[in-house]
Amino acid sequence: MLLALGGLTYLMVRSDQQKTIGRAKQVILQEVLNKHKPEVIVEIGTMRHTELTEDGLSTPVFVEYALAHNASFTSVDLNPEATSLAHSLFGGLEGIRILNEDGEAFLKSFGSMDFLYLDSSNDPQDTYRQAMAAKHPKVIVIDDCHSYNNQMPIGKGTLAIPFLLGLGYSLELVDLPYGPKMAVLER
Repeated sequence: MLLALGGLTYLMVRSDQQKTIGRAKQVILQEVLNKHKPEVIVEIGTMRHTELTEDGLSTPVFVEYALAHNASFTSVDLNPEATSLAHSLFGGLEGIRILNEDGEAFLKSFGSMDFLYLDSSNDPQDTYRQAMAAKHPKVIVIDDCHSYNNQMPIGKGTLAIPFLLGLGYSLELVDLPYGPKMAVLER
């Protein structure tokens, strides 16, 4: 199956389970974007491959939104292969930036943003430090907020979510098919 986003076409090679999770994430992200209409979008953790499985789908969704709504989008990742891939697909597009940098350091130096998507590391400490470094955007979405072997109650968001709730964010923990969850935090 082919998917066209931002004038580019992707080969979608997915199992039924991956397809269901990926589509659910896409719908949730599109709903949140359309509700809040952000002008500045930042993603920490970019796409990893061109086969859009349940992960890696966020980058093209944000690119498509940014192009359609004259918004700016910046995707940041430490992995040079991931940023090289994303840059080869989206790097020349108006308002789109793909950066090979540390997410926390980038957020500390970046100005204000409307929308922040955190999906870089499975370590809740990294997500927490990134949330602390951000300049309090209106919306923060944290992917993979589900239990990992019952050791971290809300996955990547285990430390960041309580911190953000303390800053006055409200939380919606969205169940995805087959168990994963996404945290949508709004001010």
